[in-house]
Amino acid sequence: MDGITDTSIDALENKIDQLLTKMQKMKAENESLRSENQQLQRKLSENESIVETVKEKSEQFDSMKEEIKDYKIKQDRIKEKVKSLMDKLNEFDAV
Repeated sequence: MDGITDTSIDALENKIDQLLTKMQKMKAENESLRSENQQLQRKLSENESIVETVKEKSEQFDSMKEEIKDYKIKQDRIKEKVKSLMDKLNEFDAV
């Protein structure tokens, strides 16, 4: 055999076995990482949905705040008018 010895064949076989072992480990790690990636993608999607819901609720809250502010202004105007009318009635009673 042209320079190929049992020792060199054994060394080649050993290196191939090591390579196959590393490939199996890498395949298992790759599967684990794919699974983890899927879980993280699901969590990200859930979190994006939660963020969207919070934004919608915040917009609703802001709208309600504005309505309450408008009602407060209207309430203050009504109070002023009622006070003015009461003052006029008191003036009328004084006459």
